[in-house]
Amino acid sequence: CKTSERKSWGGKVETWSRGAAKEKTLECGQIVWGLAFSAWPAAEDGDTDPACAVGLPCLVLATGLNDGQIKVWEVQTGHLLFSLLGHQDVVRDLSFAPNGSPILVSASRDKTLRVWDLSRDVLFPSGDTFLLSPGRQVQVLSGHVQWVYCCSISPDCSMLCSAAGEKSALLWSMRSYTLIRRLEGHQSSVVSCDFSPDSALLVTASYDACVIMWDPYTGEQLRTLRYAP
Repeated sequence: CKTSERKSWGGKVETWSRGAAKEKTLECGQIVWGLAFSAWPAAEDGDTDPACAVGLPCLVLATGLNDGQIKVWEVQTGHLLFSLLGHQDVVRDLSFAPNGSPILVSASRDKTLRVWDLSRDVLFPSGDTFLLSPGRQVQVLSGHVQWVYCCSISPDCSMLCSAAGEKSALLWSMRSYTLIRRLEGHQSSVVSCDFSPDSALLVTASYDACVIMWDPYTGEQLRTLRYAP
């Protein structure tokens, strides 16, 4: 079963599943800028990655709002589980740890990233009710001087890349939450970033109409892709 979502300027998020009877509309109350699904909950047969054993008890969707809130929803029911407070401006992007651990990273126009460990305050379901209290903020990552547009966690969960309205991207350690290096090479704001499936490559995109491919472990520029009309 595949679940999808759609952003909205009207403060709503629509979700639908292949084969489901009907879609769900989540009333967020604010313009929605960022969306991220958690990993699927660990299966009960024990044949999953051990890292998933500490995951959330249900599939959740995090929404980043215009007022700096992050609202976290239970996808199957559409219930609002809790809100995460801390950002002082628009939450522009969100990223869950790909390995299934309940770590969420948020990127904001307040020039910071925030790391949330949802497992610290999540109680597993009792009957049909999920007992949840707000997730705990683990770390505030400061280093950007402009709005942060994008954040991406590497598939091996060792690194975090963030892109902002400046000419460099920042690479962070997901173990120590410290800055590893600044990636410089673009001539305008860096607006997007992503890792390859094996975490061996990192790409950044900029308003300078270029995509740069990096070795995240050394910071070496491997290739620059330029638009040529």
